[in-house]
Amino acid sequence: MYQYHCLNPIAAKGLDLFGEDYKKTETLYEADAVLVRSAKMHDMELPEGVKAIARAGAGVNNIPVMDCAEKGIVVFNTPGANANGVKELVLAGMLLASRDIVGGIEWVAKEKDQEDIGKLAEKQKKQFAGCEIMGKKLGIMKCPDCQDGYLIVKFSENRQYFLGCTNYQNNGKGCNKTLSAKEYYKLMGYDVTELDWLPKKEIKEENTKPQQKTIEYVSHNEQHKNDNWEQKILDKNADSENSRKKYPEYKGHSLFEIVETIMNALVHISEKKYFGVSILSGVLRGSNAEKIKKNGLDKVKEYGALSYLSGEEVTRLIYWLIGRHYIIKTTGQYPVLHITSEGLKYVELFTPRIAGNLLKWLETEADRRLLDEQDI
Repeated sequence: MYQYHCLNPIAAKGLDLFGEDYKKTETLYEADAVLVRSAKMHDMELPEGVKAIARAGAGVNNIPVMDCAEKGIVVFNTPGANANGVKELVLAGMLLASRDIVGGIEWVAKEKDQEDIGKLAEKQKKQFAGCEIMGKKLGIMKCPDCQDGYLIVKFSENRQYFLGCTNYQNNGKGCNKTLSAKEYYKLMGYDVTELDWLPKKEIKEENTKPQQKTIEYVSHNEQHKNDNWEQKILDKNADSENSRKKYPEYKGHSLFEIVETIMNALVHISEKKYFGVSILSGVLRGSNAEKIKKNGLDKVKEYGALSYLSGEEVTRLIYWLIGRHYIIKTTGQYPVLHITSEGLKYVELFTPRIAGNLLKWLETEADRRLLDEQDI
């Protein structure tokens, strides 16, 4: 007979699936298994009898996974269990964000006693119109710092919005990663110089009276030249213990340095625009392709840094990084590359042992993936 304990209410429809060999207990210390939804388990002292923890949901950020692994406790999640609820809330959130539904409700509540509320509503409804969501972009961004949180829209005290991690805690123990609205739109490929909230500067016009001034937008490069959070993370990790270890070499160069060069090149290229595999490979090999020159990618620091490798070798390295989820390749007619949270932590994850496996893979003829023409 096994006993299970529920830290949160779990639907009877699910609990009824347990057979006769399982019995519910109200005491954690009698449990062989724990079922949890949102309860925080990091500060809990788990009894020795616990053998498994099941999370009713996809994420496991409320479970001390590493501690459980050390104690031999198996942690399960149930992705898809609440998929319908999530989809409905996403749609509701999209509509609430694009149409000022809440503002309209508040206006009606305030003006409901007006005798001519019908006519008044006709005059005021424009301010709650919002915009259509068709054809717009939806960004879902994992936190690059803690890796298991998400960056969501939050408001500061002066009602300016920014992105903050879902794992933030007021006591300072959680993740405090934030991202400005400007930087987010830049990552999404928008021309931030055209956005209303971009900081402005005053410039005196020549040959005019001293009090006459012209307002112009601060340029994209000027605003963000010191605001590349991805590069800051890579720089922070550059001097880690792994970076000083002995790594196997390929074509006379350390595989760690080769991977480091690719990851930094991707970040620097993405500062200008998002491109695909062939452009990243071309920049690393010092290609004179018109598209590289036109976009100023020949000025990237890593331009030509891997010229000692063939185009196919560089491409295989990029696809290996995609396979390890250090880089993500989007789908569609013109796929582009983005660095992932794992990619930002490559210094910790890319160990000499893994580098040895990469070396063996590079030296085989199997699984060769050539350039996709759609990347160009």
